Amino acid sequence: MAEWLAQNGWKVLVISGKASLTERIICKERINGNLSICRIYFPEMPPRWFTYSLIVYEHLKKFLEKMKQDIVVLTNGLNAWLTFRGFKDLGSRYRLITIFHGSLYVSLTYYSSILNSKNLAYALLSPQELLYFLETPLFDALTRNDLRISDYYVFVAKHVLYEFRQLYKYFDDKIS
Repeated sequence: MAEWLAQNGWKVLVISGKASLTERIICKERINGNLSICRIYFPEMPPRWFTYSLIVYEHLKKFLEKMKQDIVVLTNGLNAWLTFRGFKDLGSRYRLITIFHGSLYVSLTYYSSILNSKNLAYALLSPQELLYFLETPLFDALTRNDLRISDYYVFVAKHVLYEFRQLYKYFDDKIS
């Protein structure tokens, strides 16, 4: 997606992981300078998505402050709001496209069934599964914020799109 946007004249910044501890950050430009790919180091500690968002926030703010032209930023769900909080002062200099790889449809359904059950042991969950499902309300809140602040959404499969339309009906006019 980033390459397609860059080939069509958009200025695109991609920030991802996979830099080493010694390098900390590696940036390369491609496609006539329209695509900047920056790989940053972040510790692989749970919750990984949260740690990543905190570290990316600082790098992204510096990049956006330096950029003079409009830019498109691609991000994954559960990262958009955490990464972009407090960027209102940058105004409309960027467009945020959030990519959703899956929905919380199954998790939310299961979580509500656990809460409605009188006995949590009935759910027969391992401790790790229980912790995962207990995070569901947080994931739901972050997803709602991602939907609220994103300019555009990309869903990697039609079933993900349909699940989002079911879960977040009040965003239906933005979900296409």
